[in-house]
Amino acid sequence: MKRGEAFERINDFSRANRDYSSVIESDTTRVYAWGRRGMTYLSVGKLDEAYHDFNKSIELAPNDFLGYFNRGNVFFYSRRFREAITDFSKTIELHADDFQAHLNRGNCWRELQEYEKALSDYSVAISIDINYVNAYLNRGSVFLNLKDYDKAITDFNKVLELDPVNASAYANRAIAYEGMQEYDKALEDSTKAISLNPSFHQAYFNRGMVYLLIQEHSQALTDFTKSIELFANPDAYYWRAEAAAKLHKFERAIRDWKTSGFLYMRYRNYDVSVKSFKSAYDVHVQNNVITDDGLVSTLMYYAVSSDSQVEQSLTQMYEEYKTQIQEKILLKFLDIIVEKISSQKVSPKIAERLNVLSEAINSANDLNKETKQEFLRLSIIIKQKYLDELKGVPP
Repeated sequence: MKRGEAFERINDFSRANRDYSSVIESDTTRVYAWGRRGMTYLSVGKLDEAYHDFNKSIELAPNDFLGYFNRGNVFFYSRRFREAITDFSKTIELHADDFQAHLNRGNCWRELQEYEKALSDYSVAISIDINYVNAYLNRGSVFLNLKDYDKAITDFNKVLELDPVNASAYANRAIAYEGMQEYDKALEDSTKAISLNPSFHQAYFNRGMVYLLIQEHSQALTDFTKSIELFANPDAYYWRAEAAAKLHKFERAIRDWKTSGFLYMRYRNYDVSVKSFKSAYDVHVQNNVITDDGLVSTLMYYAVSSDSQVEQSLTQMYEEYKTQIQEKILLKFLDIIVEKISSQKVSPKIAERLNVLSEAINSANDLNKETKQEFLRLSIIIKQKYLDELKGVPP
């Protein structure tokens, strides 16, 4: 056991796991060994194996709070927040002063957007340990969600009093200042967060948003680009497109809105996905900027909206631009779709439009397997969103 713990301390979870397994093989009633091996699994993201070991530790010691706490963490990382709350509540029942269980249960309430319950748990955690940095940080983030900026700033100030180099506190306080329209302070805090953690993509994004609000579009574009380099967040693509459009860089704006539209769709954020495709489509139409990216965005907007004008625009763009289309796959799609629009009356119902899109995908025999699967996958995602309207749409 001691050697396994030593391996854990240096993050050598594989060898720690082997040592704990040896202990379990020699004596299957060793609760601590089950728990420690579960932690090695949890540390490397093997949630099913961790769940099994923590279950075993609870079975052997049903009044030991630690098994419930650890299994609660497995549920949390599996996004099974209600089950995690049950386990953290059991932990608190068995060990009332467990401030970390209150913090973790608060995190579950926050994920479920039950903010008052989250605030209560964070406050209890703070009452148990008045120097608990993460409790102040997380409570501040809930106040941000509630737009209670004064209370959020008070909590982030406390974090910085306890931990002066906490980049997250500076980044979150910047968001509060932005909400209060104190843009100079927001820029100062975002810049401080970046200086403390140059890989902090959210801080670049936050600063980009402030620059956008004060109409410093070039600086906003630079910060959104850096944020994307660090993490391909659809929000950063969406707002970089806004900055590019303000600078009349319409092709770049269209490309970014297209990218954000597909990313949002993959994350099941359907409404913003439609908004992204529509933004690209609008720039396409209003500025007569016709590109492959714009046509793809118009095609997707056609598939997921009931806009009565989009069919005419799609056909017109195709006729004007078809000799310049670079992507032969896109040309093939548009050939099929425009022919169907022209030869039969397709209603504005999303179901019928998706039928046309599905037929185009299935008819494009020269598509490589990966591309066809990607389009079909996106088609399925759209259908899940519009399930009621899409009864009868072929897979």
